[in-house]
Amino acid sequence: MKKICFGVGAVIIVGLLFLQTRFNIFFQMDRDGYAIEDKSVSALLMNNPDEEPKEGGAALYSFDALEYIYNRGSSYYMGENKKTKIDMNFPFIINGGAGVWFSDDRTKLFNVKYEEFASYRGLSVTDRISFNPDGSRAADDEYLFAGLPNGFFLTLDSFSVDQGTVREVPMNSVLYFTEKYFTYCELTGEEMRYKACKGM
Repeated sequence: MKKICFGVGAVIIVGLLFLQTRFNIFFQMDRDGYAIEDKSVSALLMNNPDEEPKEGGAALYSFDALEYIYNRGSSYYMGENKKTKIDMNFPFIINGGAGVWFSDDRTKLFNVKYEEFASYRGLSVTDRISFNPDGSRAADDEYLFAGLPNGFFLTLDSFSVDQGTVREVPMNSVLYFTEKYFTYCELTGEEMRYKACKGM
């Protein structure tokens, strides 16, 4: 009897392990663009500009329309043959870098009056304007930035910082704020480049 119970328990454990290691289709993208690879941009943003190198970049995963996103356990991947782990806390970059596409409702969008609105799957924002999955305009509001579920922020419009010299932070940059400085990663070609603004 003990051998039978042990055998059944072993089969259940193997089955659970198989489910955790198997890739499942999460959803299919309906456009092409870029995904932020897992922990790459997050690690750059956390660099202290007084202690870490001030240069650095993180490559983006380029995908085509109709490509699948897979999940395995609590992680997400793209790629048919070689799977690349992506960070779903960031939106996807679309329209050649001019817009972003949200995959869930965990992001908070802030309009020009700093009122807060939730994102949803298929919502996209280009040049401060939001669009539904079918391409129709989602709201009359224009959005300035988004609060991401990982604690970072995303600019939905460019803005300038004047510290004697004017520095422009481009649209669709990811930012991390502290009391003394902020760091950001801006889209440059097919990568996100690390920058820092000190003396805030």
